[in-house]
Amino acid sequence: MRRSPHPLLALLAAAALATPACSTTLVDEDGANLVPATCSCAAPAGGSPVCNPGGACDYVCQGDLLKCGGGCLACVPPANASPACVQGSCGFSCNTPARLCPAAAGGAASCQVEGDLSCGTTCEPCAGPAIGPGRGVCQPGPALGAGSCAIACDAGTHACGGSCYSDADATRCGPSCLACAAPANASPLCEGGACAFACNPGWMRCGDGCCRGAAVAAGGEFGCVLLDDGRVRCWGANDRGQLGDGSTTFRPVPADVTGLPAAPARVVAIATGWAHACAVVSPGGQVWCWGDNTTGELGAGLAAPFSTAPVLVPGVAGVAAPASASAPLPVAAGGGVAGSPPAPFGHTCAVGSGGLVCWGANGSGQLGDGSTSQSSSPRPVSGIATASALAAGERHTCAVGPGGAVCWGGNGSGQLGDGSTVQSSLPRTVSGLPAATFLAAGRAFSCAVAGSPPLLFCWGDNGEGQVTTSPPPPAIQPSPATPSLGGGFSPGFVATGRAHACGLEPGSATIKCFGANGQSQLTGAPTATGKVDVTLTGLVGTANAVAAGGNHTCALLTDGSVQCWGANDRGQTGTGQAGATVVTPTFVSGR
Repeated sequence: MRRSPHPLLALLAAAALATPACSTTLVDEDGANLVPATCSCAAPAGGSPVCNPGGACDYVCQGDLLKCGGGCLACVPPANASPACVQGSCGFSCNTPARLCPAAAGGAASCQVEGDLSCGTTCEPCAGPAIGPGRGVCQPGPALGAGSCAIACDAGTHACGGSCYSDADATRCGPSCLACAAPANASPLCEGGACAFACNPGWMRCGDGCCRGAAVAAGGEFGCVLLDDGRVRCWGANDRGQLGDGSTTFRPVPADVTGLPAAPARVVAIATGWAHACAVVSPGGQVWCWGDNTTGELGAGLAAPFSTAPVLVPGVAGVAAPASASAPLPVAAGGGVAGSPPAPFGHTCAVGSGGLVCWGANGSGQLGDGSTSQSSSPRPVSGIATASALAAGERHTCAVGPGGAVCWGGNGSGQLGDGSTVQSSLPRTVSGLPAATFLAAGRAFSCAVAGSPPLLFCWGDNGEGQVTTSPPPPAIQPSPATPSLGGGFSPGFVATGRAHACGLEPGSATIKCFGANGQSQLTGAPTATGKVDVTLTGLVGTANAVAAGGNHTCALLTDGSVQCWGANDRGQTGTGQAGATVVTPTFVSGR
């Protein structure tokens, strides 16, 4: 017979069925190992019931829902944050390296990574410069959120008082934002963050001030100016130390010749060869030379192939200062290059208390001592005790002696002017030339100012019209001829380069240049040859002297300024930058 259950047991069973319960199976809080069959727990919407390790009912939220306040909430955090339950409601926490930024007006708090657009405790964007190109930047602080705003200026500018100014701004120079000053006749500069100055156009640097020029000279690929304070500055090619600044670095702006006797001594005359230069120093009339010494043209007995600083020529003294910037010089330097690779050579001559002497290269007899052996010390020129004018070409030399104009040395193009093409190591009279007052010698041709009224005469190589103003025929002119320069031209000064010449009426605006013009050495657009009336730049427009280099030309204006034009690949015009040919007369740099 079946017995009925005990009333108490039946009551307990009914209670068990009415109350959610968990089995003794342990499950993870996130619902892993959930065994629904043994769990009768309930869960809010979006959640799943679970039994926690203690056996009590719990729940986990599905997907991205956040378990919070007894429910599953759909919380959307701001950028750079993760959702978090804060006091039973949706909240968030900032992800590293973001930090909490206060709410803007009408907005909400946010999480922002510290940077230029959110800096420091205020999380404000950094403002750019008040003036000039640049941007605002956040500089890191000692802790996250402790940065501070600054400005970063664009390349070529620097910061001053919250603004960006050009690195060349001389009113706010360098990190200290200095206001630069300049001496008279100069303008202030800011270079490399430091104050400097440049002399105004037509003026040239002399120490801490600005000077005018007293004389100008042009070498093969360089130039020099004698300043009115007795100093010398040179520019251009410097591979043989021909700038005399102690280096072999070419310079498109003038550099001081260093090592000449200090004041009260002063230079009174300068002469340039292809790759060397010489200066006459007063008092005493001594000669100092620097640059190439391959053939002993420095005259100091040196064994070195060149000298980057001036050396004294022993045994030469009493060389007089020229009477003016337009007067003949008592010293002359010549030379050129030969061979492959090209090697320089040169010679020098001077008229001093011991008479006319020459030294250096002598392969063509250009020293005039009757031999063809080179000499690194001065030798007297045979038969000429003194000279009122001197000129040295590539391999020949000319002088105006007591008996008139004479030349000696190489003569393959008739550059001695004696009617022949035979070289001579002894002086020969220039045939048919009236009384000469000024001489110039180019690579293989010569020119003179001679006669009354004075006329320009030239002779020698005419391959580029440097003798007759027109190219061949004739290819050579072994005796003096008058270039076709138009009537009324009465020169008092002449200069010759590699293959071009310029005549000048001193103190006037009349400069006539002719011959080679492939690099605008006559001014204007390059042409193979030409004949040009040169027009100088600026208000002055008149000149006292002209100097002709290898393929460039310079003029000393009547106000003491210097302008150059022509080839500029080595910076030989001195106008501030090497490179393109300079087609119009341009002031030598005042830096």
